[in-house]
Amino acid sequence: MPREQMKLRTRSAIAASAAELFLQQGFTKVSMTQIADHAGVSRKTVGHYYPVKEDLVVDRFVDGDHQVVKLAAVRLGEEGALDAIHDHFQLGLLTRDPVTGLNDDPENIALYRMVQENDSLAARLHDWARREEDALTWSLDERCERAVHPEVSRSVAVMVLGQLALLARENWGFMLDGKKADAHYEYAIQRADDSWDLLKNGANGYHNIPELPGDHPEQ
Repeated sequence: MPREQMKLRTRSAIAASAAELFLQQGFTKVSMTQIADHAGVSRKTVGHYYPVKEDLVVDRFVDGDHQVVKLAAVRLGEEGALDAIHDHFQLGLLTRDPVTGLNDDPENIALYRMVQENDSLAARLHDWARREEDALTWSLDERCERAVHPEVSRSVAVMVLGQLALLARENWGFMLDGKKADAHYEYAIQRADDSWDLLKNGANGYHNIPELPGDHPEQ
């Protein structure tokens, strides 16, 4: 088996073992050593893949491969960065990527609820978001054809990542309420389309956004 494939398998086995223990015993009651024993690896190996225990939960809900940053750094054909990121999010909705919030797997729902209820997990998720903001800001600076003030790029990064986070949070809200991902898919797609229209064209026309299909959050 290729080395990279072996590393991916080990990482997945550790994450699966951790999730099982966390859901059985609670996040705070499980140690990294217990996770290592359950996964059949050393404590050092667990720390290599997951430096802090919180990452064993948060990792599945964040863009760990920094795909959004990578998409902002290159042009895909004639697409701009915003279009590429939008298409990437739409693909995530289609494949039920937990990063988009459109995932009704019971384990993922339980772990996401755990993040909402645990201060250290919520703080780690916030840390991830800030690092992603810094990385996207730098990427936007690098790909801009003319010099711009760094805070302009940060403003764009905050708008893009904030919108992605909002969409994911909304989708997770539906999943936590028992909505099925398949039933919510059309709504989530249209919601993402409308959000991107606002990002690209500004908020002045927000009152002209058409009625969304399916259930509304307040329902």
